[in-house]
Amino acid sequence: MNSQCIIPDIDPFDDHIMKHYIWHPDPIVCDDTPSLLYLDYDGILQINKSVYPNSKQWDLLCTYSIVELIDDNNVKFLPELKFTPPVYIETDVFLVQCKKNRTVVFKDLFQKVDFKSLLKEKHIENENDEKLSIFMFGLDSISRLTAIRKLPKTMKYLQETLKAYVFKGHNKIADNTYPNLIALLTGKFDREHKVNEKKEYMEKFNFIWSNFSEAHYVTMHGEDWPEIATFNMGCKGFGKQPTDHYQRRFFLAMRKVQPYHLKVEQVFLFLERYVQLRKRSALCFGNRKIHMIVLEYCKQFMEAYRGKLRFNFGWLTELSHNFINFIEVADQDFYELFKWLHEKQHLNRTVLIFYGDHGSRQDEIRNTYIGRIEDRMPLFSIVIPEHIKQKYPHIHQESFIKY
Repeated sequence: MNSQCIIPDIDPFDDHIMKHYIWHPDPIVCDDTPSLLYLDYDGILQINKSVYPNSKQWDLLCTYSIVELIDDNNVKFLPELKFTPPVYIETDVFLVQCKKNRTVVFKDLFQKVDFKSLLKEKHIENENDEKLSIFMFGLDSISRLTAIRKLPKTMKYLQETLKAYVFKGHNKIADNTYPNLIALLTGKFDREHKVNEKKEYMEKFNFIWSNFSEAHYVTMHGEDWPEIATFNMGCKGFGKQPTDHYQRRFFLAMRKVQPYHLKVEQVFLFLERYVQLRKRSALCFGNRKIHMIVLEYCKQFMEAYRGKLRFNFGWLTELSHNFINFIEVADQDFYELFKWLHEKQHLNRTVLIFYGDHGSRQDEIRNTYIGRIEDRMPLFSIVIPEHIKQKYPHIHQESFIKY
């Protein structure tokens, strides 16, 4: 009681919270129509033979259009080019359209990690026991207590299998996402940078991915919901893509392909708590879960540059920003992502950071005492390779293990 800061030891499963503010959404159900084409982990566009078994006699006229990033708010579709699968298209994002007898039978937006083009122009060093890769994956509005309640399978795997350190006293330093991530990614408060982010591009900030790039890492930035993305809501954003691979291009193109998504889908998302007005969830893009688009991009990135020095920055907003209870629908997906990283040995020389920016600021729980504490105490967990803990045993402290 003599300490300057007293943090209450709150029960995540407090009866009042569980009874009035925690509810369980239905699983995400997307369009079950299978894709005619798909991308394998080598980035090759392949025929889905279960959909089109007569692939040896390819009688479709298919074209692709490369999506080019103009700036953080604009993309353009380049002229269509004909192709016959399988094919490797040298770009990260492209739109595919197939016709049969002049009738469109397939149209979809694809993304991949075009490692072949990058390796032609950039030298990337290999990982070793001293030079480690970084895998950052964050969730908007997720407190430590919310993670305990809504992501039990993920948290159990992180702590029991990956031996993650979960920081029990971690605090945010500002109100919303932007200033908290600016501090995390630059080491300074946003106001210390003396940049007018509404009028000047974000390149003036010294982001940590630039330091990694100079150290011959390959870098990636993946984030959903482009309208309120971390460096774009109330900001000018980037004048050119900040990392080697930049997923914003895909989501801007998605808005052109599906322009009604933002306005209409958020209304349906609100209603999903009470009534299902249609078969498909608002958290889908065609036959894909939107959060899985980001997770799959992270997996492609890690696999494409296996053994190379990698800096992965993944961030999800739409799933939890307005309604924290929806995050539980992704518990299995987060668990499988971390299990995949572990079993594919990507974590042997990689530091994994799974974290939030703050607790819920929008949902009803924010009106409670516990909710106000949670708002200030985001999730922060870190997994360190075993050989590092053995070489530097002083970094391991028992007090970090329990949450």
